[in-house]
Amino acid sequence: MKVLELLDSDQIHEARQWIYDHTEHVGWDWTGTEVTTYLDENYRGGTNAFDASVRGQMARAYGKDWHSGCDHFATFYKASWRSNGKDLLLINATRSKDCYGYDDAIGIANTRVLHRQWGTAAGLSDGPYADCDYLALDLDSLAPEDLTDVLDSLEGYPCLDEEEWSAVEQEQIQEHWDDYGRWDLHKAVREAIGAWELTEAGEALIDELAWGGYIDYGHGGGYPNMIDPSACDFGEKVIPEWIATRLGTVVTLARWRGDELVLDLRHRNLIAESA
Repeated sequence: MKVLELLDSDQIHEARQWIYDHTEHVGWDWTGTEVTTYLDENYRGGTNAFDASVRGQMARAYGKDWHSGCDHFATFYKASWRSNGKDLLLINATRSKDCYGYDDAIGIANTRVLHRQWGTAAGLSDGPYADCDYLALDLDSLAPEDLTDVLDSLEGYPCLDEEEWSAVEQEQIQEHWDDYGRWDLHKAVREAIGAWELTEAGEALIDELAWGGYIDYGHGGGYPNMIDPSACDFGEKVIPEWIATRLGTVVTLARWRGDELVLDLRHRNLIAESA
């Protein structure tokens, strides 16, 4: 009798599915008593383990049709060689790359948050795909205590921690700057002022204008910002012209918080002498 009290009707339906998928039995015409008795004898840890598993908690919280009903925030992945023969639950909002192959800032941020929360979970993995990580849970492993709370949160809003999201975006912006942004901006300034080469002081001045919040450009209020996952705005359409129109002068700029920046835009400070 104790066994029957443990599982609700949706979990019994899920248990029938497990029996069908993982044993030689069909099980669809079995009574609830027959299903729970079989689980108690054949599921690792018995019905208590099934109830506490990711599989059991998904069925309890989202009903017997959770495989399809939850696919906008969690995806069922049927056992294959990619998953070492395990059924998995993929957390959609932890996808590390978007559909074009670029890093997904929200997905990476959510993954970091959940690694901190679920890092000790035995069934946690980076999913079955070689080209894109998803945070995944073995359906037959012990469910994290806050599993359904997290999924409910992600269903309502795709980001678990906006500060983490912002931190990931800043890391990505820095990578864009190091990869191409700085070189492209310096090149645009050289072309705008007719210089073959910039001085170190000139390069530092340009960097300060790109990152310092002194000149409003793009949508970042004077700071670098993501245009999309493939590109960032570092003021390339604004800063070169701004410098060119003031070339030969010394300019003092102030930010909204009151600090000032003195910019020496005279030729000798910006343009390196040709060898």
